[in-house]
Amino acid sequence: MIEFALEARRIIQAYRPHIVIATHGWVLPALLTTAWPPAVFIYYMLESLSHQRSGIGTIAIDLNRYALGMADIVLVPERRRAEADLRTQGWQAVDMVEVYNAAPMVTVGTFVEPGLREQRVLYAGSIGPDTLCEWMGLEEVEDVQFDIAGPAETDLARDVCAKLVQKTNIRYLGVLSQAELCAIRGNYAWSLVMWNPADINQLYASPNKFFETIQAGVPPIAGPHPQCADVIARLGCGRIMMDWKEDAFIVYV
Repeated sequence: MIEFALEARRIIQAYRPHIVIATHGWVLPALLTTAWPPAVFIYYMLESLSHQRSGIGTIAIDLNRYALGMADIVLVPERRRAEADLRTQGWQAVDMVEVYNAAPMVTVGTFVEPGLREQRVLYAGSIGPDTLCEWMGLEEVEDVQFDIAGPAETDLARDVCAKLVQKTNIRYLGVLSQAELCAIRGNYAWSLVMWNPADINQLYASPNKFFETIQAGVPPIAGPHPQCADVIARLGCGRIMMDWKEDAFIVYV
């Protein structure tokens, strides 16, 4: 962390930027000790406070306190998550701007007319019980064709994947690069975006896969995470499950 801060400070002092955007508390020591204070400091609080604390320790609390006090603008990918995060420290929610976690259009892929798409459902993401992937193996959805792309990084995840690929309605595409995924995403009728929210960070999430599939013109079937529910209700661009239970998955898929 010290090496990172020293290098970041060197870059700031060499380029003397008028605007600095910090995307993590790690950047704060460089800003606090540089001889070149920027005219505008934007703090993009991309990662939650709890996530930062788990990564760099309790110093994340002090760094974020400084960041929120110094910033001219605070951007967050999910307002409710940020507000809940700040309340854990007894802080008042500052004036924040919510910026959706959308991808650059060049990474979205080619739009395919709905009538030309395969009648299959794509799941792209981590495989395992945390992401509720085993539900694709339920007997009640054996008439639905699924394609799965993503890593299975634990023994439990690999066991889930091995059971899923035994089903005749499920294909495993392996781990795809961003470019490979973009090349195929638009060919699907639906895309699955779901995981079991074990904490506030996961409940109030802003999933990039959710916005990528909307940008590609492929409607998502999403768990009822508040931001997903808001976007789908406002735009009518997908289906939102009632809860995170098997019955809801069966009904909405």
